[in-house]
Amino acid sequence: MAFSDQPATPPREPGALSMPPRPSAWPTVLGVIAIVLGAVGALGGCLGSLAPLLMKTLAGALPPGQPTGLESYEKWGFWIVLIQVIMMCLAGLLLAAGIGLVKRHRWGVTAACTWAVLKIVFVLVNVIPAYLMQQDQFDAMTRQGFPAMGGGFFTVFGTLTIAVGVLWGWALPVFFLVWFARATIKAETADWP
Repeated sequence: MAFSDQPATPPREPGALSMPPRPSAWPTVLGVIAIVLGAVGALGGCLGSLAPLLMKTLAGALPPGQPTGLESYEKWGFWIVLIQVIMMCLAGLLLAAGIGLVKRHRWGVTAACTWAVLKIVFVLVNVIPAYLMQQDQFDAMTRQGFPAMGGGFFTVFGTLTIAVGVLWGWALPVFFLVWFARATIKAETADWP
């Protein structure tokens, strides 16, 4: 009987069978989250940069002399476009980071950490124009006879929405920075191409 004619048998060495290590799932999970949020953010930034133009068109369609409540868009139009373009660029970086993470490339980690730092700074800097735009909108609503609940309400509401916006804007970037600073994650990603 030839060697190739013998039936295959399992190994007979004592001990547990060695299995190749399973790749961890976190790069795919974080990568897909980054890709989805990056794609949605890029689309939102693109559409958001067109908002002042749309508001100007809407204001032109109303009868002349009638208060529109859209004056703040005319005043802050440049800043709205600038903020949306920056958000679109940051979303593009997040999208690229997600692709790098899914493919398990070290540059994906670098891109994710770079995005996280830039996003934290952007959210902090964006608080000032966002608060001023919101106050202008509240003032316009009050001038048009919106049932005012008192200036204190608008101040508290505006401050609260800005605070929630900062916390929400920092959630994923802070998570990324903490996650990628872990020793086990650094050791795993050091082997990536």
